[in-house]
Amino acid sequence: MILVTGVTGQLGFSTINELNKHVPSNGIAALARSYNDKTNDLSDRGIDIRLGSYNDYDSLVSAFQGIDKLLFISSGEAFTDFTLHENVIKAAQAAKVKQVIYTSTQRSTAIDENHLSEDLHGWTEYALKKSGLNYVILRNAPYMESIPQILGQDVLESGYHAPVGEGKISFATRDDMALATSNILCSEGHDFKTYDLGGIESVSFVEIINELRKVTGKDIPFSSPATDDYIKSLKDASVPDVAIQALVGFASQVKSGYFDKPSNDLAGLLDLNPVSVSEFLKQTFAA
Repeated sequence: MILVTGVTGQLGFSTINELNKHVPSNGIAALARSYNDKTNDLSDRGIDIRLGSYNDYDSLVSAFQGIDKLLFISSGEAFTDFTLHENVIKAAQAAKVKQVIYTSTQRSTAIDENHLSEDLHGWTEYALKKSGLNYVILRNAPYMESIPQILGQDVLESGYHAPVGEGKISFATRDDMALATSNILCSEGHDFKTYDLGGIESVSFVEIINELRKVTGKDIPFSSPATDDYIKSLKDASVPDVAIQALVGFASQVKSGYFDKPSNDLAGLLDLNPVSVSEFLKQTFAA
């Protein structure tokens, strides 16, 4: 029996849909906090809906009973309360889950007692490795579907202006990640492995804007201003301080090459080339 967590989220729902193409419904379970349209859809297909929450250890132990493989989708809430992820791991131990597949992120910090980290995913990877559980770690790249949001709704007219320099990102689509994750769940030979699920090639925002110009036929502006000038422009536009901090942090990571981690792992798991940024932009922005 395979259990997928986070099924009301986009990655979890996409993954369980892919999985159901190869695994009969009576071999799949889904974890959710409560019933909603997505869980009703899954239940109508014969998938076992198990109620549980990362902040309720006992509910997890109950939900994990009889589970062979557990897809553990990380929770953003665990950034402020790591016990949520600890609960999942401890419940998997108590329920004798045979394998845990964890959705981490690129550049998560591999830590040990001598090199502690504030990185949620680094902590979770470390806890999994210390747990004695059979694990698979999926270090997911930034979603390609986030590109329109990053660029902004007025990008075709106003362009993109952020201090990203020539930094690159190895984007991958959520659908490709879901398919690769499904392939791992319904196959063997992945014990104790770590996969980098990103694009074969990384792209810069200079390249993204150039591709957008080709797709739209528009002369879209691009600049990489100094950070101080960028902050001033955001404040002048009445962007909230919290959002400014996030935008500046993201731009700094891009410029430093933090997300520049191309890999063949995703292509290998898909047995085909993942969707490229060029293809995605054509699908998304072509008139």
